[in-house]
Amino acid sequence: MKRSTKLSTQSGFTLLEVLTVVLIISAGITIAVPKYADSLKRTRVAQCEFTRQITDQADARYSFDHDGETTTLAGLANEDYLEVEPRCTANGTFAWVTLESGSRVLACSLHGWGAEAEDEADAPVAQPVPQAPFDPEEKDKKDKKDKKDDKDKKDKKDDKDKKDKKDDKDKKKK
Repeated sequence: MKRSTKLSTQSGFTLLEVLTVVLIISAGITIAVPKYADSLKRTRVAQCEFTRQITDQADARYSFDHDGETTTLAGLANEDYLEVEPRCTANGTFAWVTLESGSRVLACSLHGWGAEAEDEADAPVAQPVPQAPFDPEEKDKKDKKDKKDDKDKKDKKDDKDKKDKKDDKDKKKK
């Protein structure tokens, strides 16, 4: 039998080369994804701020046209001061808040009171205007309850996992 001394002509990538490429791509993704998520968050905050400013301007026009009276968000849209009822792009809820200075600003449940209140170093009055669709205290209570529920679920899962491991050990011993 004659053996061939020719080198192999097969071409392809070695496992090391493939793993190196995968590592480089995953490192790039690890850097890019958080930056993209942060960019989305900043965009939503900016859109919410813009919506609040436009709505505050529409409210000022309504108040001027109606001798100082105020209305709801739906009222601004119904009377053509806004095209549609304003919504936060990050699914927050808007509510009118009266500041200590007596001015009225639109607050978002996710993004706060807006630059108007912060610039004046003006603290919000304890209660929002009655037509407000959200109550910050209720949101805090709900958040605390959700955290407690999540912790309880995690504890139950941990207990179940421990019990399962113990049962497995008992079965192995038999």
